[in-house]
Formats: sequence, structure tokens, C-alpha cells
Amino acid sequence: MESLIAAVREREEAARFLAWPGDFDLDRGDHVEDVHLASGAALEGFAGDGAGGTFFFCGEGVEERPILYADSEGGAALVAIGLHELVRLLLVAPWWQDCQAFTDEESRKLEAEYLEDMPDLGASRDRAAAALGLDLPGQAEVLARLREVATRLGEDFVLIYTPEGHPTSRSSRSELTRTMSCAQAVGGRLSAVVLQGMNSGSELHEGGGEESRVGLPWFARGHRLDGSAVAALTCAVR
Repeated sequence: MESLIAAVREREEAARFLAWPGDFDLDRGDHVEDVHLASGAALEGFAGDGAGGTFFFCGEGVEERPILYADSEGGAALVAIGLHELVRLLLVAPWWQDCQAFTDEESRKLEAEYLEDMPDLGASRDRAAAALGLDLPGQAEVLARLREVATRLGEDFVLIYTPEGHPTSRSSRSELTRTMSCAQAVGGRLSAVVLQGMNSGSELHEGGGEESRVGLPWFARGHRLDGSAVAALTCAVR
């Protein structure tokens, strides 16, 4: 089977769309921090985005391996099982990092914003998919799969900040307790880890003070969680 990475590099229509709006660069595989998987499985950075985030292959194999995305602020989440799944996500919903609810309605609103600047987005997407020989699912299907991967399957992919030995976070990593527990996202609830000293109802964002004790994945930012001592984090950190 032909390497999809090689195909992306060789086919201009695909490379152009994935570069933007996909924000996917195969020449940016070096992450800003030294990280590893808690399981000891292999972690291979192979691409990145303009904000300093990195896409990693996890485990052994080639392009069929699970893919974890880690941003430059300490957030991390599994986003795809295999490169074909990731590329479909980037083609169908290149605004995926702005999707917090994983709904088709939310995605359509984001698409409308992109169309204002890229009126030919749909045609460009179709040409890119054709160049790679990929059939594309709808936005609802792609986002439902992203949600499943990020909040459920990702439980076994814990990303560790190597110098300190703690799960990745933006600040105060030493405050993360060893009793973290992951709460599976259901409905509007988010994956969560228990932190000592957090207050019920703390707003989840990165900025300063108590609320910024952890680096949050894209789908957790700006939300509130019920219950005491809880802050949202990727289900990959538990």
C-alpha cells in the first residue's frame, strides 16, 4: 500500500489544502517539550501545526498507528487511529480544534466562518481528497469519531512531561496528585482529573491563577465542571 505521507508530499492539491486550512505540516515533527508515553510505548513526532502543536504516532507499526496531538500549552489528546483517519478529519473539519461540543451544528457554524475567507473551500477539499484517493464522510460522522477517540479510546495514551515525570500540563505540574481519575465524557460533561485544592465550578481556561493549573485539550477550554476538586483535562491524562 502506498504511503499516505508520501502521497501528501507528492500531490500538490492535497499538500496545499492540508497546509491550510488543515494547518498540518510534515516538516514540523519536533515537539516544544520532552515528552513520552506512560506506557513506555514508542512516541514518534511526524507533523505539526503553526501554533507549535505536534502530531505523534504511538506504538509500533507504520501509518496505521494511533495518533496523539499535543499542543504547545500542555494539552494532549488522542485524535485518530491511523493516518487515513487523521487526514479525513483535517479535510472534512480543519477547524476541529475549535469544536468543543463535537456537534454538526457547531461545525457548520465554524465552516461558515472559513467560507467567508475561502469560498472555494469545498471544491479545494474535493480535489485534495481525489488526489489522495480518499472517500470523505460527513462532518457529523467525523466529529462523532473524534469525540470517541479523544474521550474514550485515549484513556490508554497518557502523555508524560519527561523532566518531571508528571502528565503534561501547562503549569504547576507538581500539584497534580497521583490519585487522578478520569471521568468519561457523556453528553455535555467533559473528561476530568481530580486535583487537590480546586474549587467546585472553577472556570476552565488557561490564563492565570487557580484555573490554569493544568494544560487543557481543545475541547475542555472555557467550560465549567460540577463537583468539588475537579478540572477538565484530556481523557489521556488520568
